[in-house]
Amino acid sequence: MAAHPDTVRQALTFAYQIDDGPEVARIDLVGPGEELLDTLPLSASSPEITLTHPVSGVLFPPATASVDLAWDARDADGDDLLYSVFYSPDDGVTWLDRSLEQSESGHRLALQPHTTRHSAKVIVTDGVRSREALVRFTVTQQLFLPNITR
Repeated sequence: MAAHPDTVRQALTFAYQIDDGPEVARIDLVGPGEELLDTLPLSASSPEITLTHPVSGVLFPPATASVDLAWDARDADGDDLLYSVFYSPDDGVTWLDRSLEQSESGHRLALQPHTTRHSAKVIVTDGVRSREALVRFTVTQQLFLPNITR
């Protein structure tokens, strides 16, 4: 599709990483001529999160196909919270996203078969600030013993 020089774009997407330390109260988007285009107020505190299930170090029986994650989270400023769930089938070497910015405080996590050491990470955000909680757990291997007959 050919671009038309007389077409005006109404929306523009951009990304920029900025320092959002605790002393920063807001972020202003300033346009040409110092025109204030938008303001994003920043909460004074990061949300808190605690994973309540499973607990780190727990052993699940062989053939466990999924684990129910549960967590408690709060925000001192009363901001709405969103949660993202990440899963590692190799104890944190690689991470796979399983749910992004959900509002529910739980998730059924499907596990990859034939692996024993699993990790799950939940990141909570109030839209600006975030925190994370991590849990590691093991699915035990099926033990096959030989049957010896005489």
